[in-house]
Amino acid sequence: MSVSKDERERVVTVATSEEYVNKSPAAIVASQLDTGVFLCSERTIYRLLPTDEMVHERRSVAMHPVYSKPELMATGPRAV
Repeated sequence: MSVSKDERERVVTVATSEEYVNKSPAAIVASQLDTGVFLCSERTIYRLLPTDEMVHERRSVAMHPVYSKPELMATGPRAV
């Protein structure tokens, strides 16, 4: 099902509003339903926001250092 340009703008406007800017799409849908408004489904928000590059990873992802395998060099008997 395709979303019209007006509906897309409405979703983006709500998702970027001061109240919802730091909330997940699930929280936005739940909050809107609490007020009696059905904007769209959670999946639709997730589908629309990446097209405007508004969804990104918020967690700090661990960057593991590159492991270099130690190299042991024997120069004589029992030297390792």
